[in-house]
Amino acid sequence: NLEALGKGDKILVKGRSSRHTMVLGYFSITCLSLCIILFSIYSMNKVCKESDYIIKQIIPEKIFATEILTSLINQESGIRAYIITGNKSFLEPYYLGSKQIKGYYNSEYNLKDTTIDVNDTAQINNQMRSIQTFFNQQIALVDRGQSNEAKFNLKQGKHLVDKFRI
Repeated sequence: NLEALGKGDKILVKGRSSRHTMVLGYFSITCLSLCIILFSIYSMNKVCKESDYIIKQIIPEKIFATEILTSLINQESGIRAYIITGNKSFLEPYYLGSKQIKGYYNSEYNLKDTTIDVNDTAQINNQMRSIQTFFNQQIALVDRGQSNEAKFNLKQGKHLVDKFRI
């Protein structure tokens, strides 16, 4: 009973109450800080996993596809120049790109850990082979003196490479 307590006792009860409130406040701040830290750690781990996925899955696929496309475009440019001029020196980008494409066939195992599935890989291979076959046919046409027919087929070659881009 507070009435039975003296004046000094009331101050003692108020001091305990304010200490109790202060300790409770510190405890609440500590719990809130701990929650914020745990949430931050969880968020950072989630971001880390997502960035690892991008680094290990998406970037190798993108690099692989970009390198193949660059090789095919270089080959196409060389073939076009050769068909138009008949000058074999313009085939240098074609031969370089052809070597690179053969290297891509040999390095497909590098993509086994990516998200490219077997069907996509088979489709890429089929498209690259059909483009290579078409390019070889056009070179043979020009070599046989049928450059007009090869010039007529220029749009078909561009269409094959554009189809590969998609």
